[in-house]
Amino acid sequence: MIDDMTTPGPVQDPAVRARVAALHAEGRGRNAIAAELGLGNSTVARITKALVLDFSRAQDAVAVHARLTRLAEMHTRLAEKIAAIAGGQLDRARKPNLVYSFGGEENTFNEETLDQLAA
Repeated sequence: MIDDMTTPGPVQDPAVRARVAALHAEGRGRNAIAAELGLGNSTVARITKALVLDFSRAQDAVAVHARLTRLAEMHTRLAEKIAAIAGGQLDRARKPNLVYSFGGEENTFNEETLDQLAA
C-alpha cells in the first residue's frame, strides 16, 4: 500500500485539530472526544498535547456536576410521569367497575358492578 504523503493524518489535519479543540472547550473528556470523532484515545491525547490543552480535574468536576444535574432532572421527570400514571390508575379503581366470572358445575356466567375495586 502506498501512503499518500499529501493527506495529513488526524494529528496534523487542521480540521480535526480544530474539532478536537472545540470539543475540549465544551468540557468534553478525552474518551468522549475520541468516540465522537472516531479517533483513538492516544490520537486525541497527541492532538491536545500539541495544542497545549489538558484535561484537568477541574474539567472533570464540572462534567460530573453537569451529568449529575441532568440525571436529577431526568429522575424528576420520570417521577412525575409515574405519579401521573399511578394517579390515573387509582382514579379508575375508585370508580364503579364491572366484574364477571364463568364457572361452577354448570359453567354459569356471573356479572356484578362493584362500587370500587378491593385493595
